[in-house]
Amino acid sequence: MTILFAIIHSDVWGPSLVQNIFGARWFVSFINDCTRVTWVYLLKQKSDVSSTFQNFFQMVKNQFGVDIKSSVR
Repeated sequence: MTILFAIIHSDVWGPSLVQNIFGARWFVSFINDCTRVTWVYLLKQKSDVSSTFQNFFQMVKNQFGVDIKSSVR
C-alpha cells in the first residue's frame, strides 16, 4: 500500500527481567506499512500501551495531517 499511515503494524514486548535506568520493562513498536519507518516506545507497565497508542495516533495526526486507517497486531 502506498498511502502513508493507511496501515500501522504494532507489537508489544515484555516484561524484561531487567529494567532500564528509567524503570521500563516493556516496549511497544509501531511500523508504518508504507515506509517501514518504526517508532519504539519504552513502557514501565503493559497497561501503558493504550495511552501510548493514543499519543502516537495524535502525533501522526498533528505531524503528518492524516489519520491512521488500520492498526495490525
